[in-house]
Amino acid sequence: MKKYLGMLIGCLLLLGACKKEAEGRNDPIIGNWKLRVVTYNGQSVEVTDRECFRDSYINVDRKTYTLHLSLPDDGQCQSETVSAEWTVRNGQYYVVSNGTEQDAGVKLLDNNETLQMTINSGNGAYIFSFRK
Repeated sequence: MKKYLGMLIGCLLLLGACKKEAEGRNDPIIGNWKLRVVTYNGQSVEVTDRECFRDSYINVDRKTYTLHLSLPDDGQCQSETVSAEWTVRNGQYYVVSNGTEQDAGVKLLDNNETLQMTINSGNGAYIFSFRK
């Protein structure tokens, strides 16, 4: 009897782990997102037809995201790429660094069709809107 009980507990633990992994794979944030709109000080600008912005994207897989932003700066196109681990809890996305979670500043809008990321700077907040 103990043998069967042990096997049952093992199967339940395995099923729970598989379910958790499957949930992570199905998260609507996973995918390749292209920058569409930049909002600053309440002013939104469509950037899909602007040369420097075209290369901006965020790619999200089960464990990490890679953000690549190309933005104009003093007439030059400046690019930066950052990658980090992420997690989600109760619909809220977090960046994980050295075991510490910080709000990622990410929201999914328009029935999960738009990923909106807010990045705070010394001059205010920039809102970047991406679409798959």
